[in-house]
Amino acid sequence: MRFCLPRQIVWTAIAPRVGEVVDFAPLFESVGTTVVLQRSWLLALSRAGYLLRQGRGGRFQVLRHTGVLAPMRRKDGSLYDPNTAGPIELGALRVWVALLINKVLTQPEAAALCDLSVQRVAELLSAWQRVGAVRVSRVGTGNGLEYRIVRDQPICPIVTPHGVFDVYLNKFLEVANDG
Repeated sequence: MRFCLPRQIVWTAIAPRVGEVVDFAPLFESVGTTVVLQRSWLLALSRAGYLLRQGRGGRFQVLRHTGVLAPMRRKDGSLYDPNTAGPIELGALRVWVALLINKVLTQPEAAALCDLSVQRVAELLSAWQRVGAVRVSRVGTGNGLEYRIVRDQPICPIVTPHGVFDVYLNKFLEVANDG
């Protein structure tokens, strides 16, 4: 992960365009690079809920803009947004967005939609349930418990080894017991 000036310039250019569909090809060409070379960054932003892909090529709808500094893609696939709390696990965001879209999901449904293990989905949902971000809405038919989001916010609470951090409240909602 490193600072990338072309991405930073493009990030600044899209700031006033939240909600609009933007063709990133001319923006990247104006700073000496191409959409093809920046594809992994654009797709990471799309998976994390910053952009919504509009067909083929470099057209994306800008869904949100978190601040002055451009988010950076790490080698492990997570997205680091220096404007928020830091590292955002893309798998956790996929589960959160799937819940936002579908309103209610079981662990196996979320795992299948998000290409994660049922165990990882269970860990995330359990942590979010403990801090009141999701709740069990009812017992599903054959697939287990159904989960629903309580706090309708675009970024999920971040589950870390130190606890569960909420970027909107800027505090840990749960701190891991070090004992």
